[in-house]
Amino acid sequence: AAEGASREAVRAARRETDAARERHAATEREINRHAARKSALTEAHSRVAADRAEAEAAHESAAAALAELPPGVETEAQLAAVRAEIDNQRRAAAQAIVAERNEWQTRKTSAASQVETVEARIAEVSAEREELANAPEVFAEKRSALITEIEHAEGDRRIAADALATAEAAMAETDRVAKATLEALSSSREATARAEERMEGTRRRLADIEREIHDMLEVEPSAVVGMAE
Repeated sequence: AAEGASREAVRAARRETDAARERHAATEREINRHAARKSALTEAHSRVAADRAEAEAAHESAAAALAELPPGVETEAQLAAVRAEIDNQRRAAAQAIVAERNEWQTRKTSAASQVETVEARIAEVSAEREELANAPEVFAEKRSALITEIEHAEGDRRIAADALATAEAAMAETDRVAKATLEALSSSREATARAEERMEGTRRRLADIEREIHDMLEVEPSAVVGMAE
């Protein structure tokens, strides 16, 4: 009876030992599982921290880009309106420049023609004056009138020359203003293009952040603040 009890105790001890081994193995598996979970959570926490820092930087960049844009919720419509206004102003400026240049060109041509006419008349009157230099006294009155006409013609020539110089200066100023206007319009178009590029980059980054929130946290972006308390 003692031998049987001893054998039964040995078998019970073996069963308890096997059970203890199984519990130990299960505990080790559970510890490994928790360690793996902890490592995954630590890595996820690092990724979330990095993404948070990147998101904050992107937010600051987007805020700065938005601050440079006109206020309001219809920014795209405003940009379209700005582009249309720039095109309209460019066309209007081009038309005005062409019209003003044509007008000054016409004035220049007219002044040059007047100068030629006056110079030709001066030559004719000078020739008549030379012919009358030794004429009898009966022609003295006509000679005096011709001298007066020559003086008037020279005055007209000076006025026409001044008008020609003014027209040339005005044409040069018109060309300078046209160049400056076109450069300003080009700068406006470039600034608009840069603003649109920044807006598009911000949209793409926001879309990427929302997709990452969906993939990693499986919630809507608006719920992240509540999760983070």
